[in-house]
Amino acid sequence: MEFLDSFKELTKKLQKDDVVLRYRKAQTEVKLSELFQEKIAKLNAVKKALDVELANGSGNSKNATKLSSELKTLYDEITIDSKMATFVAAKAEIDKLIDSMNYILIEVIKGANPDLVDVASCHSSCGGCGYGGCGGCGGG
Repeated sequence: MEFLDSFKELTKKLQKDDVVLRYRKAQTEVKLSELFQEKIAKLNAVKKALDVELANGSGNSKNATKLSSELKTLYDEITIDSKMATFVAAKAEIDKLIDSMNYILIEVIKGANPDLVDVASCHSSCGGCGYGGCGGCGGG
């Protein structure tokens, strides 16, 4: 239990890290934007309607074409939104931090000296470390 207590103390420092703070701020801004949430809800509704249309075998119908076009328009509006761009950048940073943390943990568990683990040698989201992808990290 001593290890877990120490780990919890470390996570308190993590919560104050700039990368984490940027991510949480961007996440909050996206969640609190009513206009953005309306667009997301509409995108999901159109996607669901298109899925139903396609499941019914009407993939070439005028309605499916219309829904597909509407889906693309909504998607484009969402992806160019400055809040979304900020969120995507912050998410990429947090993912890189998590990948680095995972890499260090894996290497230490394998017996590496934590001070000598070179995070720069981890070039992917765990899939490139020889452990069969994210779900397989730690195997091998």
